Parts: sequence; C-alpha cells; structure tokens
Amino acid sequence: MNKLDFSIKAGWPASTETWEYLQNMIAQVQNGALLGGKNFIVSGCVESAGNATDGIICVNGEVLPFVGGPVQPKVIVADETVSRAFFGGAVNAYYHNRVATFGSGTGEVLWTDFKRNNPDNGVLARLDKVEKMLKPLLGYDVGGVTQYGSWLFWGRPAGEIPAGWEAVPDADWKGRVPVVMDAGDVDFD
Repeated sequence: MNKLDFSIKAGWPASTETWEYLQNMIAQVQNGALLGGKNFIVSGCVESAGNATDGIICVNGEVLPFVGGPVQPKVIVADETVSRAFFGGAVNAYYHNRVATFGSGTGEVLWTDFKRNNPDNGVLARLDKVEKMLKPLLGYDVGGVTQYGSWLFWGRPAGEIPAGWEAVPDADWKGRVPVVMDAGDVDFD
C-alpha cells in the first residue's frame, strides 16, 4: 500500500492531489472487504427484541457505518453532504457522510442478505475446511499427467462431466461399493 510521510514538516503538500492520494489509499484497503462478498456484517448489528445495534457492514462492496434501530426488511445507503467555507470563502459541499441504515429507496438491499462472518470460523478458515474435504477430488501430477484420487457417482448426463474427469467403464464398477474404512473390521479394511 502507498504511504505518506507526515514527519516532513517543511513544504508538506496539503493539495487536492494529496487528499486524492489519501482517498485512493483508503479505497485500496476497502477492496479487501470483497473477500467477504458484496453484502455482509463486519461487526455489531446484533438483533434483540426487534432492534439491531449500530455496527459496520459492507453494502455492495462498500464498508460503511451502520445506524441501527427497529429491524426493517431493507437497508439503504444514506449520503449526507455537508457544506463548508474554505479558501476564498466559497461554500461547497466538501464532505459526504455515508452510512447504511434501515429504509427503502434507490439501491436498497434486503436485510436478510447480510451474513455475519464468525471470526472463529472466518472465510479463510472455512476455505481451509472445504479444501480438506475436496482433497480426494483434486488432481495431482503423475509424470506430467493429471490424475484424480477418487471415483464419484455422477447423477447427471455424461455430457456434463467436467473437463479433466472421465466416466469409469461399467465393468470397472462391477462388484464395488464405496464404504467407510474400518481397520477393525476385516471385511472392510
């Protein structure tokens, strides 16, 4: 990520270009939120007795403060502009305070679309679990040829078998049934 050195006091460039630089740095960090999807709860937003607490949510990929209240079916993004007089005395709408809140209107999202990421079982932890479950299905290289480590029952048309997989001839399945290995049972060890 880009950085600004605020320790250089003489001639520090408080210009439009500098402020855009800062805003672009923040936007880069915000893109990391997309790991959670488009709409999810970052923190807070706890429901109790028909109300939701304040928190932080991601709405269509934008991380925003959430102003809680009585739970409603939809969430909107409210954009409040604040005008200030600065250099030269002209009053302009410099600030855009954006928050998510319950309501209806342009860009509304269903409240039920917001999922909570459990920090103890976050996105990356869940991906690790899925990868471990899929390990027998993942290909591995044997002399430059991808081999797969499992036979699967395929309940769809043969034309829909994914690339890299192939149908096992019926004769190879004859007399075989998948069972869970039990080293203590001599019939199935």
